[in-house]
Amino acid sequence: MQPSRSLVVNASELEEEEEEKKEEEEEEEEEEEEEEEEEEEEEEEEEEEEEEEEEEEEEEEEEEEEEEEEEEEEEEEEEEEEEEEEEEEEKEKRNYNHDGVDEKGYLRLVLLLHTEQVQPTKLNSSVLHQT
Repeated sequence: MQPSRSLVVNASELEEEEEEKKEEEEEEEEEEEEEEEEEEEEEEEEEEEEEEEEEEEEEEEEEEEEEEEEEEEEEEEEEEEEEEEEEEEEKEKRNYNHDGVDEKGYLRLVLLLHTEQVQPTKLNSSVLHQT
């Protein structure tokens, strides 16, 4: 028995419809895959941007820490210099005894006269005697 003509036409129409459905499904799948790829790319870009921002923040923090350390070191050096100067001044003060003569026997008379702390007429005889 031969199929009737209308059955053959219907079968070919059904095949065409099925092919169209398959093509539509394939197109949809491709679109979904493209969308997924785009989303993944966007996520990767966002992650990269976040990583870059974090790296920049870390670098800034490190620079700030280095600057703070340098400032602290400078302050410490200044304090040490001041302490050394103060110690030196105190040493010099201790080197002079009460009559204006330092431990090495040098008179402080010139300094005293220069700063006008002592008037030449009021020098005690022991200081004059040593000159």
